[in-house]
Amino acid sequence: MVDVKNIYSLCADICKAAGTLQSIEAGPKDVFYNAVIEGAEAAITDGLGIGKKYDSVVVDEGQDFKQNWWEIIRHVRKENKEGSQWIFRDDFQNIQKGESFQPEGFFSFRLLRNFRNSISVFKIIKNSRLNKFIHDTLAVGPDGAECQIETIQTEDEMKR
Repeated sequence: MVDVKNIYSLCADICKAAGTLQSIEAGPKDVFYNAVIEGAEAAITDGLGIGKKYDSVVVDEGQDFKQNWWEIIRHVRKENKEGSQWIFRDDFQNIQKGESFQPEGFFSFRLLRNFRNSISVFKIIKNSRLNKFIHDTLAVGPDGAECQIETIQTEDEMKR
């Protein structure tokens, strides 16, 4: 069986198992998000039951993970040599704009073929200031429609 969760739902599950979720369910989303992270950290620190543990963990969008989230992930893994942990990250997509963090024991490698974008999109990126992210990458996606770049200077232009 496979469970798919974001960090907040995983932490909410930990809080439920520890019996602390009912005190943090009400309120705005950002308050809830912070509360479940802090609640999961407290449950781990206090040695409370954290619920389900996993043989393997796959993390997507690892570039957006904060350092303290990795400690939570580490605690939900079963201690066995059969399982694995994979982290997929793309620093080009760092929406949190936080410091890039790589947990100890992991290694990185660059993907040298871009299947994700059309060749026309890839060419625009290659000829922009963003080319430092793809300087040695080969575009192997479809040709795609011709792309245009439009400069928007006002909020009204953006709304059109």
